Amino acid sequence: MSVESTLAAAFACWLGAMEAESHAATPSHGATFSGIGSILAFLTDNVATVYLFARKVAKIDIPIPGGFVADVAVCPCATGGAGRLNVDVVAISM
Repeated sequence: MSVESTLAAAFACWLGAMEAESHAATPSHGATFSGIGSILAFLTDNVATVYLFARKVAKIDIPIPGGFVADVAVCPCATGGAGRLNVDVVAISM
C-alpha cells in the first residue's frame, strides 16, 4: 500500500468517503532520516468534520508501512458544496 493510499484510508476513518483530487511527492532527507514529502488534496462532503479533523490531526497516530508520519498539516478549504482537504505530510522510511 502506498503512502497516499494509507493516508487516505486513515483520514477516511475520521471523514467518511473521500475522493483523491491530486498528489505530489518529493524526496525529503535530513541528517538522520530519509522520507517522502507529500502534498495531497481530497474532496469530501463532510465539511464540518474536516475542520474538527484539521485541529486534531497532529495528535493522531497514522501508521505507514515501513515507517511513520513525522509531520502532518491540514488546511481545510471550502469549495462550493464540498470540502477540500489539503494535506502536507512528511513520512519517514525506516
